[in-house]
Amino acid sequence: CSNCRNLETGLQDGLALITLYEHLTGQKIGKYNKNPSQKIHKIENIRIALDALKAAGLIKHRANIGPTDIYDGEMSS
Repeated sequence: CSNCRNLETGLQDGLALITLYEHLTGQKIGKYNKNPSQKIHKIENIRIALDALKAAGLIKHRANIGPTDIYDGEMSS
C-alpha cells in the first residue's frame, strides 16, 4: 500500500491488512471500520483482518501475534 512505508505504523489501522486479504482472496470483508479514528476501532479492524486471513489459511492459526501487537508496532514473535 502506498501509505505503508513503515510496517510498524502502516498496518496500525487494519485497513492495509483488510485490503491485502481482499486482493489475495478476491473476497470482500463485510463490516469493518472504514475510517477508524479511535484505537478500539483500529484494533478491531486488525482482529477482523487476522481472523479472515487465518480462516483463509493465509497465516498460521498459531501465529504468536495479536491485534494489539500489530497496533503497538510489536510484530516480532
